[in-house]
Amino acid sequence: MDKPLTILQVLPALEQGGVERGCVEIDNALAANGHNSIVVSNGGRLVSQLKGKHLQLPLNTKNPIKILFHAHILRVIIKVNNVDIVHARSRAPAWSAYIAARWVGVKFVTTFHGTYGTKNALKRWYNSVMLKGDAVIAVSHFIKKHILQHYRCDEAKITVIHRGVDLEKFAPTTILLPISVSSKKIVMLPGRITSWKGHKTFIEALQGLDVHGVIVGDVENQGYMHELEQILPDNIIILPGTPEIAAVMMNADIIVSASTRPEAFGRIAIEAQSLGKPVVATNIGGSLETIIEGKTGYLVEPWNAQQMREAIEKVLNSNQDWKSESHP
Repeated sequence: MDKPLTILQVLPALEQGGVERGCVEIDNALAANGHNSIVVSNGGRLVSQLKGKHLQLPLNTKNPIKILFHAHILRVIIKVNNVDIVHARSRAPAWSAYIAARWVGVKFVTTFHGTYGTKNALKRWYNSVMLKGDAVIAVSHFIKKHILQHYRCDEAKITVIHRGVDLEKFAPTTILLPISVSSKKIVMLPGRITSWKGHKTFIEALQGLDVHGVIVGDVENQGYMHELEQILPDNIIILPGTPEIAAVMMNADIIVSASTRPEAFGRIAIEAQSLGKPVVATNIGGSLETIIEGKTGYLVEPWNAQQMREAIEKVLNSNQDWKSESHP
């Protein structure tokens, strides 16, 4: 092997989410292949899963003075550790990382993880840091199309790299972590507790179905969580997010992704399929690239509880071997 590389990844925190798990997976892969991994974030439950070095820094700020201050700290980290490549995964940390990388003269790479907001020029300028990389990774063809539609960017430096899945962790043989529910079929919606994840549609879709619904995720919006608690029927429970999400998902007979705005990729959908679970997801964004209609799941219109209910019933009434279709 040539000289090992030292890769520095920056992101806001290491709690639950696709960005965070992607960072951990790259860290683990670098370590497994003899390279040096450094992650800078404000910490979180996934820090314990890192194989490389973690340095804590609250990079998630839009304050220009703090962005410059953090850039100085990152510059020192880059120089002291002889970093070869800086990889930014989120906009606020990316500004500090971009400035630091240019000061030191090392390569700067970004991963464009979401659609972000594009309503005004100032917002697009703020987002544009994710296109300042020497290379730009788009997590789906949907995201690449979004970039080219809303920003000025050389298409040649954009590479589509779909998010992956840990086939050992998310395997049909994964030992489940039991949850206290009835013996009825379980329909599960994993994901952060925030409005665009479609929990209200999920709750409406399960009304009248003889199933047990389970929502799993960290609370991102307390006001929204309170709204859900007010309408939560007896056959649905909400569980906190957990690093053992694969073991929790093993309890499910069906996994649902009810997002009302496009997922950049939709990691839950491929993780569910890797576990051998059928998926019902909204037909927008990255899900169109990961779900095979009728083979690994069904796609429905966002906000359409009736379609979601019908798709769930179709899976429940099917004799299909979803494991053979879903798992590689």
